[in-house]
Amino acid sequence: MEFLVQTEQKLAVEISGNYQQLLEQQRAHELFQAEMFSRQQILHSIIVDGQHLLEQGQVDDRDEFSLKLTLLSNQWQGVIRRAQQRRGIIDSQIRQWQRYREMAEKLRKWLVEVSYLPLSGLGSIPVPLQQVRTLFDDVQFKEKVFLRQQGSYILTVEAGKQLLLSADSGAEAALQAELTEIQEKWKSASLHLEEQKKKLAFLLKELENAVGRWTDDLAELILLRDALAVYISAEDISILNERVELLQRQWEELCHQVSLRRQQVSERLNEWAVFSEKNKELCEWLTQMEGKVSQNGDILIEEMIEKLKKINALRMCLLTSVIALIMQDYQEEIAVAQENKIQLQQMGERLAKASHESKASEIQYKLGKVNDRWQHLLDLIAAR
Repeated sequence: MEFLVQTEQKLAVEISGNYQQLLEQQRAHELFQAEMFSRQQILHSIIVDGQHLLEQGQVDDRDEFSLKLTLLSNQWQGVIRRAQQRRGIIDSQIRQWQRYREMAEKLRKWLVEVSYLPLSGLGSIPVPLQQVRTLFDDVQFKEKVFLRQQGSYILTVEAGKQLLLSADSGAEAALQAELTEIQEKWKSASLHLEEQKKKLAFLLKELENAVGRWTDDLAELILLRDALAVYISAEDISILNERVELLQRQWEELCHQVSLRRQQVSERLNEWAVFSEKNKELCEWLTQMEGKVSQNGDILIEEMIEKLKKINALRMCLLTSVIALIMQDYQEEIAVAQENKIQLQQMGERLAKASHESKASEIQYKLGKVNDRWQHLLDLIAAR
């Protein structure tokens, strides 16, 4: 009875409103559940002994004694239900915190990446037309990605607001400041992209107009050549024609090279978008698989061992078969994911070879992270 009173007091303690204390309560609850399991054996023995006393007629007031045994059993069952409910609430709130922290961290890193575009000096010094077109295509691609990421931003903010409902005063202040920072960075990134797009569109228009004027000048030069033919000797006309034809061929070749280069850049941007999407999907799959493999459930290893001792041989064989099927499912998922990983590796290596040094380093970093997480998953499965 003293243990029941102590248990009731522990269950009455308020569930924490911040992440670190929730983890501490989860660990304490695991120890508490282990203690409850051992106490349950004692309680069971008490109830069985009491029933034996009733059957042997060694109790004066049978009704009162039987009522006490029933109340004791009911009280214990109530304690078990409350303990399970409390554990469920703690685990649920921890998962909410972990999900929010993971989404917030990914969003912050992505906002830093999308906000970076080297535009310093544009407009003050001569810049090749193709370079401006490439930068403009890059901004447009980032703008599309920004719109796709809006869903993740909304989910992150909503997850943070949901945590505010159960957070204590300290966690609430820190969480509110973090949400405000994320919202401000999102707004700043949106304005920054819009500013970059406008600046590049203006510069691109100016350069294309300049190229148009160059074409007009070339046409005027040809007209001037024809007009001067009356006053210039045939030999000079021949030399002038050769130079004009050479200039015309150079101009056509330049236009052709620009067109090819623009097509290559467009294809490379599309391939980069596919690479980013496949990398994101593979990382999300790795996170899910790590969670599946690492999850222990609500039953402690010690408790499971005690229960396994009581399972007959047939049930043991069935349990072993189920575990084997689960591991087989893991292997089938891994086989499919490995094909995706190989494709991602090959695509990343192609992009790295065709990209400038900073972009190539970013690609190699992402491929390295995927390889490290892949090996970690294999190690987890081997350990399980």
